[in-house]
Amino acid sequence: MANKTQVGIAAVVVLAVGLGIGILLGHYVTAPATAGGEAPSTGESTAPKSYQDAVKEPDSGIAQRVINGIDPEKIRDNLQ
Repeated sequence: MANKTQVGIAAVVVLAVGLGIGILLGHYVTAPATAGGEAPSTGESTAPKSYQDAVKEPDSGIAQRVINGIDPEKIRDNLQ
């Protein structure tokens, strides 16, 4: 019985610490607020450059080259 109690207490402590860390990260990772309490609206994204590069619009030329490079005969041969 004591073992189940200890496991329960440990689980609650781990959850509380995880929640605390999550709250701290959420507080310090968000964009800084201005004096009025609102995030600055400069029109620029506050996301890191690596994220902006990852979500930018793809080059349509690459997609077209891939589609043009597909040979229907090779697909038919592989399906047989």
